[in-house]
Amino acid sequence: MDYNNELEEIDTEQKAYFLGFMYADGCISAISRKNSKYIKYQVQISLTDEQIINDFKTAFPFFNLQIFDFSKYKSTWSKQYALRKTNKKLFDDLVKHGMLQRKSGKQGKLLKVPNLSKKLLPHFIRGYFDGDGSINISKKRPNLRRIEICSSSQEFVLQLKKILESLNISCPIFREKHNNVSPLYVLEWINSKDVLMLKEFFYKDATIFLERKKEKFYSFSIIEKITNNPFCIKCQGKTHKAGKRQMKNMLMLRYNCINCNHKFSIPAQKKQDELSGKPCEGNQQPSLDSNIFEGSTTNSQVQTSSVEDSNANTSVLPGIKGTTFKIILNKDFFNTSDDIV
Repeated sequence: MDYNNELEEIDTEQKAYFLGFMYADGCISAISRKNSKYIKYQVQISLTDEQIINDFKTAFPFFNLQIFDFSKYKSTWSKQYALRKTNKKLFDDLVKHGMLQRKSGKQGKLLKVPNLSKKLLPHFIRGYFDGDGSINISKKRPNLRRIEICSSSQEFVLQLKKILESLNISCPIFREKHNNVSPLYVLEWINSKDVLMLKEFFYKDATIFLERKKEKFYSFSIIEKITNNPFCIKCQGKTHKAGKRQMKNMLMLRYNCINCNHKFSIPAQKKQDELSGKPCEGNQQPSLDSNIFEGSTTNSQVQTSSVEDSNANTSVLPGIKGTTFKIILNKDFFNTSDDIV
């Protein structure tokens, strides 16, 4: 399907969210060949999250879907779902909206928040969070959430901080984190009320999001410390347990408010360490134009069969801590057709 300037203007929730996700996990490249004047302008996003890739494919059907099953090489590695499009106008439109060809190193420091309308900024920031943010549930304190958003661009993170604070979203922690690649700048929230405000900011009237991260937000509520019951979501009064119900995808806990008798349910919190998202480390996107895939410590964690919700589910390739690796594929592994499974 042809690209018909759908992203020339960012004027809908889906476009703003997609742009935010591209800022975090997308890749645009102008590829030149030796002894040729031809330049290939390519736009690509590669994830292990099938759900959001399918949502993007529905919203923007001009992309070509590709699926690469890396579990063929190692049982603990995951499938990669990629959307790709070679189109100069699409490339130029994303550059106009602030996308960079390289989001790490010196060029990555130039990343800035795009000029969007105020009503679209929550969707853009949610998209960026779903790509380069994380929500942590501590094993020792299962009702505690730690939220992080990070970038190699200090200016970008400070712009996010300013935007959020202008909307009365507290940003109490800003810190610099050093790794073996380049410094990263992190916004962090641990206060329960701040987490609830972020939940409202991200998901009010939202129709597109990474479902596993939303689930972690909605499994959280401020609890009454003596009984460990959540406060009433209607009047903030004390509650008592009213049973539980096993739904298709999760266990729901039921509560009744002692004050106003309001009945409500919340997802049961899991009793294990969970981190939805990637660690705040450099975001490395491999090129799908070559038959050599390279990875390093930036993709050192992947989802395995024994971990329900890994810290690196959106990473494209697994890696080996402290080393680099190569996977050499046969040329017939790649295909120019729209869909590769």
